[in-house]
Amino acid sequence: MRKLTDKWFIKQKISIKREEKCKERRKNTDDPFNKSKGIVFPDILSLRDKKSRSVLVNSVNKIRKIHTSSSEEKLYIDFNKVTTLYAPATIYFSHVLEQFPKVNILSRASKSSVVRSMLTRLELNKKLGLQPCYSNHDMVNWYTFRGTDLTFGKDYDEIERILEENLSEENFLIVNDAISEAVSNVLNHAYEKHQRHLGWKVSLKVTDDFLSLVITDLGKSIPTTVPEKIDDQIINRLSNIFDFSNILGIDDAQLIDIGSQFRRSSTNQKHRGKGFGDMLEVCKKVKESILIVYSRRGVWTSDGQDYKKMTNYNNKIDGTIIFWKLPLNSPTDVEVGDGL
Repeated sequence: MRKLTDKWFIKQKISIKREEKCKERRKNTDDPFNKSKGIVFPDILSLRDKKSRSVLVNSVNKIRKIHTSSSEEKLYIDFNKVTTLYAPATIYFSHVLEQFPKVNILSRASKSSVVRSMLTRLELNKKLGLQPCYSNHDMVNWYTFRGTDLTFGKDYDEIERILEENLSEENFLIVNDAISEAVSNVLNHAYEKHQRHLGWKVSLKVTDDFLSLVITDLGKSIPTTVPEKIDDQIINRLSNIFDFSNILGIDDAQLIDIGSQFRRSSTNQKHRGKGFGDMLEVCKKVKESILIVYSRRGVWTSDGQDYKKMTNYNNKIDGTIIFWKLPLNSPTDVEVGDGL
């Protein structure tokens, strides 16, 4: 038998190292998510978590850049680590993706069946190049409809049926009016006429205890439109609440706060100031309800009572997202829609 020399062992080591390098190169070639242009989402999809918000805004900017350049470049998005989807961020992302149907996106799916099912529920799986997944989990029971005008169509019939089955007559009227007026506000204030094709999305989930509602638009943000409406009359009316001495120094969250007051205070006419104002008025009367508004760099949160929080971020989103969570077992005595 031939004796194995030191030279033979050295050659074997070199051969093994070469093979390992070849495997690594093949892995990097076959796996697009190792490329620098890939976007890797963290464990949550949220617009209030700094890291997640940064990744989400970055992905939207890359999608827009590819669309603008009419490039055939593929965008790689990795959801493998994602375990939790927050409705405002997810539905906003869905709304944005609808505007860029020709951008080629390849994605890696989440390990969570609930996450995969929610992306399927919102029809995001098709755009992201993911296989469909279905689940009966409560977190997936969101109903969505969209439009570009005030014609709600057949999609809303299903949502209206769900509302009628789960809400009292009083709460049904409150929620129904709030939805229609919020959409009307989007069309009248968020968009110029040539922008209305961007549309609006309304998503709703009802459980035994809560109603959750998300409304998104991609138009002019609240911080953009509010300064246009601030005149001497508004300043006099709200000067005891806000410092208008440095209007240019007011941040986005503060402008949303001013907008919340303006919408409720700008008129004494009945049937005005609905939508955003309606929701806030209900929060003032119903404990455990919450209203969150995301617009440009600001996030404004209020329960209509003692709690209010304003946060600003470095990166901005398009348009406005309204999230409203309403407990279904708390009585309300508020008369909604009179703008008081």
